[in-house]
Amino acid sequence: MTTAWQVREAVPSDAAGIVAHIRRIADEPNNGISISSATEFKFTEVDEVEIIKKYAESDNRLMLVAEVEKAIIGVANCRGSDGGYSHTLSFGITVNRDWRDRGVGTAMLRYMIDWCRANPVVHRLELWVFPDNVRAIHVYEKLGFQHEGNRRASFLKDGEFRDLLLMGMVFER
Repeated sequence: MTTAWQVREAVPSDAAGIVAHIRRIADEPNNGISISSATEFKFTEVDEVEIIKKYAESDNRLMLVAEVEKAIIGVANCRGSDGGYSHTLSFGITVNRDWRDRGVGTAMLRYMIDWCRANPVVHRLELWVFPDNVRAIHVYEKLGFQHEGNRRASFLKDGEFRDLLLMGMVFER
């Protein structure tokens, strides 16, 4: 029997669990995220509390956690900047290795898409993904993201210049 997990918006009391989760993912080989090890992740629990509060107060930011039995197994966030880009949100998702391929990432992304679709501030949701992250690309395509471009050799990770694919979704109102 599989233990049920849930997706919800992050709250300040999640800060320690989020920091631990990101550090765990960062130390995985070929982790698919922009940091290569936990030593590159500089945020503390105190920093994370402030980040969660800022997200909760913003109309163009959302932070989610997936949890099972009060343990964080996934984190997702999307955010826009100010001015002319305030309507364009970029996002990232991480899922604990033991919970991958169980729909956790897809559920977090669906929650995020629904939130964006209902939010009058948001017009576009986009992401950058490494081309070899085929599992993530499959989910993005399945949920309606379109391929929009390739930034060749634009990201330095583990001593190697990596390409990044741009995928996006526009919410017509």
